[in-house]
Amino acid sequence: FFFFQAEDGIRDLVRSRGLGDVYKRQLWLEAVTHDESPWTVDRYRDAATMLGRFAACAAVSEVDQSLTNQHGPQQARVYFENRLRGQFLAAYEQSQVWNHPAVAAHVDDELRSRLMALIAHVSELLDEIEALPLGNAHGDAAPQNLPAVPAGFCVIDWGFWCRAALGFDLSQLVYSEMDLDRSDASSFRAIQQGCLAGYRTGLADEGVEIGEDELRRAHHIQLAMAHGISAIPLERLQGEPAAADRSVRERVVVLRHILDDLGL
Repeated sequence: FFFFQAEDGIRDLVRSRGLGDVYKRQLWLEAVTHDESPWTVDRYRDAATMLGRFAACAAVSEVDQSLTNQHGPQQARVYFENRLRGQFLAAYEQSQVWNHPAVAAHVDDELRSRLMALIAHVSELLDEIEALPLGNAHGDAAPQNLPAVPAGFCVIDWGFWCRAALGFDLSQLVYSEMDLDRSDASSFRAIQQGCLAGYRTGLADEGVEIGEDELRRAHHIQLAMAHGISAIPLERLQGEPAAADRSVRERVVVLRHILDDLGL
């Protein structure tokens, strides 16, 4: 990767201890003063525009791919096999999840059947994702990794940077604050629409034209794999009942949007 403004003392210490290879894979950044106010839809749109330009940037595409995340275009499949299958699919087979008071209060039989239909289509969705055109992806484009600064955004945490399916970064951008219980479902659609519009603008700014429907489909299937299957917050079910209830309630609203967008 790259490093910026590393203090000479840190650099010399790392090299003197034979950690040069490790050091070369770190990203050293100076302290940056950033805007900590809540994100607005306009800020989400601006971030998506930047990510769209990044996705289509020819200069970035030419960077040695040995420096990027090893899973690259197969990230959705790897994520499913390494996390979703063993954690969520296994849990959904147990009655404890569905009998939990927070889940039982917000997930009816119809929604549960729709979620199971999504899982039944996993193989097809993964194939569709891997057939999408590739672009450059930050890999973890959550707002917390895109602190706003006067000039735009200071992008940090490049550990999952890779070539990935077009629109890959939109999943984290639109959902991650929900995942951290720092956003509610009432704002999801506006954020999603703003991000889709911004990302498409960013692509066009770099000379890549993509149809609105094509981009929406790419986003919808990747969002379903990244956050639809894991919509039931298993980790929250072990905690305080009121917090679990709120988390399930909000995510279920977004899950319905995700399933509606896929026609499930």
